[in-house]
Amino acid sequence: MMDTFLATLCRSQGDHDTVCAVKAFMDAFTKVPRLGTVLLFLSEREKEIVREVWEKLGMRNVDGVWTAVC
Repeated sequence: MMDTFLATLCRSQGDHDTVCAVKAFMDAFTKVPRLGTVLLFLSEREKEIVREVWEKLGMRNVDGVWTAVC
C-alpha cells in the first residue's frame, strides 16, 4: 500500500485532493490494533518508503505510532 501511496503522490504533483486522501488513509492506519508491532517488522527499505510518503504529505515530524519508522 505504501508503494501505491508514494507512486500516487509522485504523480499527483501535490494535488490537494490526493494529498488529503492519502493523509486520511495514513491517519486511519493508526486505528489498526497492533500497528506499532507491524511497523517494527518492516525492512529498512519499507521504512524508507513510509518516510517518503510522509515527506510527500509535507510532514517531516510525525507523532504517535509512526515515530517507529520516522
